Amino acid sequence: MKGRTCQVTVPFALHDLEKLSKVIPNSTLIADATTPTKKKLVVKSQAGADLLAGAKKLVIKPTDPNATANDWITVPLAGAMADPEYTFDSDNERIVNITFVGYPDITDGTLYILGDDTATA
Repeated sequence: MKGRTCQVTVPFALHDLEKLSKVIPNSTLIADATTPTKKKLVVKSQAGADLLAGAKKLVIKPTDPNATANDWITVPLAGAMADPEYTFDSDNERIVNITFVGYPDITDGTLYILGDDTATA
């Protein structure tokens, strides 16, 4: 085996600049000094962003109300890479696809976990 990869694409049906700022690398959220409700998200084009440095735990839970932790997927180190594409469509919501890349945990090599991550041997 040469290795494994892990990617998760999550469709965000929202336009919340604060939430998007957390998942778009090389971005800065700015709130207007005189009118704090006026906000903008400035996205830079610089290459070389360290996605691993901002990687966090990602847990995917089914929407089924009967689902348990055994149905979850956990990526211990997931870094977001997002290049939103918007298309004008007055009948539909704007969707931003955010792709999370999984990185192996350097302590034990874990890439992702299927099921309850609290289970022990």
